[in-house]
Amino acid sequence: MNPQPRWSPLGDGVASLNEHPHDLRLLDTLLQDSCTGRGGVVLMSGPVGAGKSTLLQKFDQRARDAGALVLSATVSQAEKRLPFEVMTQLLQDVALRPDCQELIQQQIDTEFCSVVLTGKPGEEDRERTYGQIVRTVWLLLERLSDERPVVITIDDVQHADGMSARALVSLARRLRHSRVLMVFSERGLPRRHGSAFRAELLRLPHARRIRLSLLDLEGVRRQLADEIGEEAAERLAADCHAATGGNPLLVRAMAEDHRNSLGPQPRTSPREAFEDAVLSCLFCGDAGVLDTAHVIAVLGDKSSVELVSAMLDRDRRTVMEYLQVLQEAGLVEGARFRDATAERAVLHHIAAPERARLNLRIATLLRRSGAPAEEVVGHLLEAGSPLPWWAPGLLSEEAEAALVRARTEYAVRCLKLAHAVTGEEDRGAVAALLAAAEWRTDPTVPLRHAPAMAAALRQGRLDWRDGVFLLRMLLWHGRLGEAEAVLDLLGALPERRAATPDEERFLHIWLSCFYPSLAKAPAQRDDQPAPTGAPGQFDPYRSAADILDAVVSGRVEESAVSRAEHLLRNCLLTDSTLELLRAALTALIEGKRLRGAARHCDALLARAARHRATTWQAVLYSLRAEIALRDGDPHRAGEQARAALARVPAEKWGVAVGAPLSALLRAATDAGDAEEADRVLSTPVPEALYETRYGLDYRQARGYHLAVLGRREEAADDFESCRDLLSAWGLDARTGPFPRLDPPGLAVVPSVGAPPGSVVPPRPEPAPATGRPWVVPRQPTAKSVPATPAWLLGGDATPVRLSKSERRVAELAAHGHTNREISRKLYVTVSTVEQHLTSTYRKLGVRRRTELAARLAALEALRT
Repeated sequence: MNPQPRWSPLGDGVASLNEHPHDLRLLDTLLQDSCTGRGGVVLMSGPVGAGKSTLLQKFDQRARDAGALVLSATVSQAEKRLPFEVMTQLLQDVALRPDCQELIQQQIDTEFCSVVLTGKPGEEDRERTYGQIVRTVWLLLERLSDERPVVITIDDVQHADGMSARALVSLARRLRHSRVLMVFSERGLPRRHGSAFRAELLRLPHARRIRLSLLDLEGVRRQLADEIGEEAAERLAADCHAATGGNPLLVRAMAEDHRNSLGPQPRTSPREAFEDAVLSCLFCGDAGVLDTAHVIAVLGDKSSVELVSAMLDRDRRTVMEYLQVLQEAGLVEGARFRDATAERAVLHHIAAPERARLNLRIATLLRRSGAPAEEVVGHLLEAGSPLPWWAPGLLSEEAEAALVRARTEYAVRCLKLAHAVTGEEDRGAVAALLAAAEWRTDPTVPLRHAPAMAAALRQGRLDWRDGVFLLRMLLWHGRLGEAEAVLDLLGALPERRAATPDEERFLHIWLSCFYPSLAKAPAQRDDQPAPTGAPGQFDPYRSAADILDAVVSGRVEESAVSRAEHLLRNCLLTDSTLELLRAALTALIEGKRLRGAARHCDALLARAARHRATTWQAVLYSLRAEIALRDGDPHRAGEQARAALARVPAEKWGVAVGAPLSALLRAATDAGDAEEADRVLSTPVPEALYETRYGLDYRQARGYHLAVLGRREEAADDFESCRDLLSAWGLDARTGPFPRLDPPGLAVVPSVGAPPGSVVPPRPEPAPATGRPWVVPRQPTAKSVPATPAWLLGGDATPVRLSKSERRVAELAAHGHTNREISRKLYVTVSTVEQHLTSTYRKLGVRRRTELAARLAALEALRT
């Protein structure tokens, strides 16, 4: 006869657990059934974080409080290979009882355990011995259950070692008519995991399954109310449910973050607890589930089942199982994370080398699938070096397209990586493109590329225009000796990289204007005929050369003004066309078309602002200041000059700082602003400034300021220095608006900033603007008909013609579209796009797509 059980019936007490009250009530019922000899088995399953462990612990404590004997074990994956580890945990509390110790010791002392553990001597003996061990454990459980009900709880049973799992199934078969209740929990895993163990248990007639699900919106609200109060719960419930999918673990974490946000000590991250909870969910799962989460996080909003399958090299069915585990845990929806914070948490968890490997793998797969270049490049940027052979070209192409689309920072990132992974032979060209992109926002940064660019130019690996940019960069910073060496290298370039006659001519005239000491007449190349005349033709370099020639020669007539207007209307502002457009604006200024100059300059400033090209803006603001001075508005001129120096600080202007400083000094002098004038004169300028046109302007402005102050001798020194400099350059100082040394009334001009009522004579009028003081003496040349640019003539001297297909491809490329994007828009292959561009480049004489816009504009001008 069994003794009376020493336990008390369970009270209802369900309200203490809001998450799963019905499931707890079912466990209470099953425990009461077991005390009457109706044993049972319960398998609790559900997604990670759904509350299985919490429910099991709650029931464990309630069973103990009711007087049942609870044998518990918590399993970890690390112990899966330890034989009988789970059984050892279950029996460790009763092993020391006198009535049980002898029975357990008998099994340990015999050869039963060694036979099972070592696998000797044979399969039949081992199975017989294993059965004997299970029978002994069952006898022990029966003896214990005579005193009171026995409850066996095992958390994370999916990690149980094989021998313990077999023993648990054997024991479960025996307990139907006993006072023993088994309650197991298993974590959410792909269905193929643990299927044999699960199937063996669930086909028993006395087995029950409890499937925990995520909380609905009302359940989330109730849980939040318990954690942070009703008011906050009402306000946050919807967002919390959307971010967590109703996962109780994640809901609790968000509640903790909310409480911490109200405390005096802010945490490292505003959602730190939530991030930790997300990682906790992932570490509790299968390794394949964690790998899937990593891939989804790296893919971001481009994630799809197909891409994840390809990344993991797994079949679609397996990947769908992994995704189901993540979805049931409230982490993902489809193949993407529900919440950006969860995605960031996973990304930050991935080690840098692994993250780089994943990004490179994604980039490779996207490229093979024909994805847009920007998507591929995005992952290349995340991967970093080293990269495969095809990556540098794609990065450079995407950077050029980005520069056209006014995405300078993104282009610089692309080019920095391309430069790092490009081979020695092509690195100079990439360095040139990178330098031009960096120069847009900081003219000092690209100087670091000068040695590499010079070496590439010396080896014939750099094109003319890249070499000219190197020249301009060195001249900007006053490195005139190095610039002269670059000029010699430009003259020695092989034919395929050399300039057109118009490009050489423009460079010569530009140097004559700004750096006369370096101006060298372009040599006529035997293999490159001089341009010949043809009416109605337009080429940006040819036009700019004619315009600037008129400016420096002091003959800005109606034809030069008309060319300047045409160039400004048809030439886009780029790195290579800034100086062309600057020449056109100067022509309008010298031709007294100040209103038109201001309108075009403002339009260019707006484009420069869209590109966030602060260096472009600085150069254009300096010109805008000159326009305002010529228009008699010193206050506006001062504003524009200060804007130029705000975009690029004086210390980064190099010798070109003479342009904004001279404009600002003249504006301050005319406005009577002594403090501003003193600030300008105290600004350090490089010594090389005085060897350039900028130094000439600066000395003239300073001389005028000193003359207005009445400091005639100092003013005379500045004017005499200007004459000496012009003489050294072989130029004529008698032409152009040069201030006289002793204008009328200078002796009685009061100091700048004199008190009201002082007599201030009008500013002395300059000499008639029939020329400029930096004129290069030339023989008059007939220019009644503009010559046809060489690039517009075919082999038979007829104008170049683009096919309709070539024109469509070229126009899209000029607007920043990549080859792949063009192929999709026109429904042709990438190879066809490349063939059209190669043909177009050859016909138009360009070397990169950033030059296409100007060339296409020239062709359009011919048609109209």
